[in-house]
Amino acid sequence: MSAGWRGLARVVCWGALAGAAERGVGQSCGPAKAGMGGMTMGSGTGEGTGAKATSKPVRMDGIGNATIEISTGNAEARTWFMQGLNLLHDFWDYESERAFGESVRLDPGCAMCWWGLSEAQSFRDGDSVAAKVSLGRAKALRRGATAAERMYIEALMQEGEERERAGKAPGKEKAAAADKGGAEAKQRRAEGEAKELREWRESKPTRTLRRLVAMRPGEVEVRVFLAESLMNGFNGDGTPKAGTVRGQAELRSVLAAHPEDSAANHYWIHAVEPGNHPEWALESARRLGAMAPASGHMVHMPGHIFYRTGDYEAARASFERSMAVDEAYMRDRHVAVDDNWNYVHNMMYLIADLLEEGRVGEATRVSAKLNGARGETSATLYRFSTRDGLTRLDVALPVALRGGEWARAAGMLEGSKPDAALTTMVWMRGALLEYVRGMRALEDKDVAGAAKHLEAMEGRLKARPEEAAMAGHPMGAGGMGTAASKDAESKPVRSFMEVAASELRGSVRMAEGKRAEADAAFGAAADGEAELGYHEPPNYIRPVAETRGDALMRAGRYAEAKAAYERALGERPNSGYALFGIARAAAAAGDDAGARVAYARMLEAWKGADAGLPQVVAARGWIAAHGGSASNSGGH
Repeated sequence: MSAGWRGLARVVCWGALAGAAERGVGQSCGPAKAGMGGMTMGSGTGEGTGAKATSKPVRMDGIGNATIEISTGNAEARTWFMQGLNLLHDFWDYESERAFGESVRLDPGCAMCWWGLSEAQSFRDGDSVAAKVSLGRAKALRRGATAAERMYIEALMQEGEERERAGKAPGKEKAAAADKGGAEAKQRRAEGEAKELREWRESKPTRTLRRLVAMRPGEVEVRVFLAESLMNGFNGDGTPKAGTVRGQAELRSVLAAHPEDSAANHYWIHAVEPGNHPEWALESARRLGAMAPASGHMVHMPGHIFYRTGDYEAARASFERSMAVDEAYMRDRHVAVDDNWNYVHNMMYLIADLLEEGRVGEATRVSAKLNGARGETSATLYRFSTRDGLTRLDVALPVALRGGEWARAAGMLEGSKPDAALTTMVWMRGALLEYVRGMRALEDKDVAGAAKHLEAMEGRLKARPEEAAMAGHPMGAGGMGTAASKDAESKPVRSFMEVAASELRGSVRMAEGKRAEADAAFGAAADGEAELGYHEPPNYIRPVAETRGDALMRAGRYAEAKAAYERALGERPNSGYALFGIARAAAAAGDDAGARVAYARMLEAWKGADAGLPQVVAARGWIAAHGGSASNSGGH
């Protein structure tokens, strides 16, 4: 049921629902879109389906192995249903809708075929008219369905009713107004999490699915749907919420008995990656791609776990294979990027991964493809993702920011000319320009200049753009298949810039010798970074702890700097950037033995990095100057 990880994926992968960051669930793998290049959703399924595609779907292999027993006398309709089911589990909403659409065309009396079509349509466009019409057809056909099929339909109906009630719940505006940073907000969240743990109850759809499991104990997919329906995210400290604990337990049980089930392995990755133990899904990550080699998203998903556990090379392989699968699919089927949301999402993750590996040149080359990977509607514009918004100012801007290349970033922003109608993008450019200029001034030991840029940035924050919350669907009013403004969502951008301003404030106060103020500012920056929530890839480009480490190094507080870099390393395991900071801090403190170990570890982590990176050159130089050899380590 889409109330769980396919529904939560609207937050986990696509973000922008109220409270997503507070829950700590992931954001940023968005859904597909409709209507590019003359193509529209569906497969000509008839009145009320909302599907009028210009081309029929084709049979697909290598997309998973899920099956559900359904009652239809049409074998071909059953085949298309199973294809739609597997594509639904693959989060491949465009092709899933087309496959289910073909099943209802072949057997209009198949209740479960209409159920599947409604699932795919709601996944793609939220509570759209088409999804409601399809569910209505399934409901009307229940009398001729089996008892188990009626439960599937009942659970989907209950889910829609619960979403409707939740949308009408009072107090949402008050809660949003109270969503501020600081100690009081943290206390409120902690109290809310404790209350949720005490009061959590299974939903009506979940209870219906439990009855269905009892009726069909041998059907694996109903247990997967049950687990999915339980998922309700993570707390701010990375611990799973009450429903997620139970959903994880159900998936563990499914995988113990059916380790080959493609849907269970996919959902298990989603079920653990935002939390404190992504390594729990390593086994699923190692096998998922081979289970569905024709699905770009399923090939991509192992990279999430490899990235989080610091195996950037394995992640790179997953992301590159996914890109090849998607490009072949779009080329061979004449599918536009608007109908393959995974393509740009995967590309953004690949770029982030390459940066942590020190493959800056390759990250820059992949970034050059981004503009061609985006379309005209919500799913590939990623308006809710500030990381994506930055690339629409300059495709390589995250590359420069990740490496702390402030002069290069300033040049990119100075050359960026967003349309004046894109008010948030214009504001973001101006605020970020003050930030990078301030950071550059600090590198040049121009503390007074940095303070002026801080003052200017704080002035811009006071004039930040406002924007009404998106209605209904996480991709915006009308859903992901609709045309959308190309402007960035203002709330995520404001939150991002508030973190950056706190970083600059902390760095300036540190340089001014105002230790207490600096520490408070960096504390606020770290809290703000955490408030951004879990994103795929991380929304904040460069960990706050690294920036703090740099400021502490300039202040001569080497032990504290080392601790800051170690914290950054905890957030991005095996990242050469953090390892380089640890080595520098050790060397500056006179700990040559510790520096030698850290530099060697950094060069090993970056054995495939660009040979000319300043960090690689400096590490090799230090080792050589201290009687060691780095000729075989670091750089390619």
